[in-house]
Amino acid sequence: MNFVIQACVLSALAITITACGGGEGAGGVDSSSTGGSGSSGTSNGTGTGTPTGNSQEIIKAYADVKPSMAACLSCHASGGIAGNTNLILDSNDDTATIAALKTYASTFGQSLLLSKSIGQPSHQGGNVFGSTTSAAYIKLEQLLTLFTTTQSTSSTDLSFKKEAPSQTYRRASLYLTGTIPSTSKTQSLENASDETLRTEIIALMQGDGFKNFLKNGANERLNSRHLRTSSAGVNFYNKYYLPNASNQERRNIVRRDLAEEPLEIIANVVMKDRPYSEILTANYTMVSQFTDESYNTGLTLAAGEWREAQNKGQDAKMPSTFFADATGASRIASFPHAGVLSTWSYLSKYGTTATNRNRARSRWTMQHFLGFDIEQSASRPLNFDDISDEDNPTMDNPACSTCHQTLDPIAGAFKYFHERVGYKASGTDSLDRNYRNRNPGVDWYKNMRPAGFGSQDASGGDPLQWLAQRLVEDERFAVGAVKFWWHAVFGENVLNSSAPTVQFETQTAYINNLANEFRKDLNLKKLLANMMLTDYFRASQKVDAAAADDQLSIHMGGRRLLSGYELMKKTESLTGIVWGNTNPRLTGEYKMLYGGTDDITVEKRATEMASIMFRVAVRHANEISCAAVVNDFSFDQSARRLFTQVERTTLDEAAIRNQIVVLYERLLNRVVSSSSNEVNQAYQLFLDLRAARISQGGTNVNSNTRCDNRIGGSTNDASFVLVPWRGVMIALMSDPDYLFE
Repeated sequence: MNFVIQACVLSALAITITACGGGEGAGGVDSSSTGGSGSSGTSNGTGTGTPTGNSQEIIKAYADVKPSMAACLSCHASGGIAGNTNLILDSNDDTATIAALKTYASTFGQSLLLSKSIGQPSHQGGNVFGSTTSAAYIKLEQLLTLFTTTQSTSSTDLSFKKEAPSQTYRRASLYLTGTIPSTSKTQSLENASDETLRTEIIALMQGDGFKNFLKNGANERLNSRHLRTSSAGVNFYNKYYLPNASNQERRNIVRRDLAEEPLEIIANVVMKDRPYSEILTANYTMVSQFTDESYNTGLTLAAGEWREAQNKGQDAKMPSTFFADATGASRIASFPHAGVLSTWSYLSKYGTTATNRNRARSRWTMQHFLGFDIEQSASRPLNFDDISDEDNPTMDNPACSTCHQTLDPIAGAFKYFHERVGYKASGTDSLDRNYRNRNPGVDWYKNMRPAGFGSQDASGGDPLQWLAQRLVEDERFAVGAVKFWWHAVFGENVLNSSAPTVQFETQTAYINNLANEFRKDLNLKKLLANMMLTDYFRASQKVDAAAADDQLSIHMGGRRLLSGYELMKKTESLTGIVWGNTNPRLTGEYKMLYGGTDDITVEKRATEMASIMFRVAVRHANEISCAAVVNDFSFDQSARRLFTQVERTTLDEAAIRNQIVVLYERLLNRVVSSSSNEVNQAYQLFLDLRAARISQGGTNVNSNTRCDNRIGGSTNDASFVLVPWRGVMIALMSDPDYLFE
């Protein structure tokens, strides 16, 4: 990097992280060891191994499944529709087809091949084998078990250099806790084994920092915090719950706590090491000091406290009182909690109408918790004749029913929750008024499939609670969990089939291997650690800088653009200062400008740097740097966060160079020598700024440059070093390696 402040402009960001992450000198070591993720099985193995069954058994098993593979053999033939994929079959050569299946299964995972056979993930050929209980699926599974079931769990992607364990730990600490670990801690893990690194990463998963990671990560998927700015949310809430919500002064607090409710459920389950399935099956919700009164829990909570409780506060509505505010005269005796699914924020985010009939709730429930995007699961009909009928096409027209037979039973499971969210809003049901008037005595639409899941109809108890249990029992629940947390860990969305084939299938193999390990105990902490031990997370630089990005097996890997919250916490950890003090700017006034979301109109945060974002980052560096320098020098050297090698009078070149080395490690997670080009440039910048400062005259930092020193420390700069150190800090904090970690 050219170490001149003016050079910290958008052109420096031309190295936007597409394959590795940190830009020039981004760290990482070239690893020829097995590395990977230890025994967790999270790497994409490539060894073929030796069949566990003899050749005759394999041939017989293939003969059994071959009749069901007609569509596969046709599309995946050389020259066929899928002839450019990683799976090429030959209907006339069983030996070649068996070899192709074996190679694909050993490279990308048996679970990926099985999931594609039933139309997932985004299989362009659609659902060929029906379901996991079909005879064809079982026969394919039996064939695959005769191949090797032992994949390498420690392979290293040779397209990349892999960062050192110490660098992985530092990034894990920043993501999971919002803090940068000490130099001594990272140095102690320089050569740590995967098992040691896994243990250390899991040990980070505690306290408020980790809880914030969980809640922020979950909100990136659920957009639960849309309620923070939704007036309708509180207005509708007032129809069912009177306490607090009817108090104008407390409406904003109630709205905020309702937004946090599903996020608190997830954090509560994970922090207490309970099975992750409880986020859906929990027969409770989480209440705050204000929502506990509305929910009539009988609890007394302190400010900021959250506890498990059951909702006993909703008014029992009748058609005659539906539009009236809650009175408290009559309460719902038994509210059917289904973890996140029955929370006010989740139901209001994924609302319904008289025509939508809970289908949005169904669609997003499958995507969030099964990792299944129904809108990508089947091709859309192009023939208008296929969609021209008006006689209940979702039930009877194959062009529609292909999706609706999956979508509509789950929609039915939400049948007791109204578009205004209330439970059994009209006493016995939540149907729209016009339909109820025309069809008295029913609790769901007669021209839709009944509540259920797949081919099963809901039975016994509340249908939403029944659905929650079916969801967590589905083998896709583990896959859904990996996809749910993918963005929080890797800073990118899960790829779809439009991505380069090698990247899509490699990523899918990682996801399936992670899911297979997660199914063992549904412990999310272990899953997060395993994700951070993969080559996908630890890839730091391309081995061949000229290699085309779309030819690399790993899509991004390594360092990623920090969110506004993460950048704020990184700066606070390193300097002790929050930009904006009690009104943090990166999560407040500059939140949207720095690529954040409002969870309503903008639902996904930016993962690539834009020009306006970089301007915010530079302003952040400018306004923090002076206070950070002045404040740090106000402490004894042994108690400082950054300037541990110099004093405010130090002019010795060797000491200044050593200090620059420390700043590189602390701010950029880069190890450089005191004689490196980076340090040479930084030292020259220091000298140039000092000469300019001397020529201007004056010994106070504030005389010629803004410096907010409310944090503390003297601004006297008799040796003319504070301004140069500020300049070095600005350059470092504007560096891509500071903004991407």
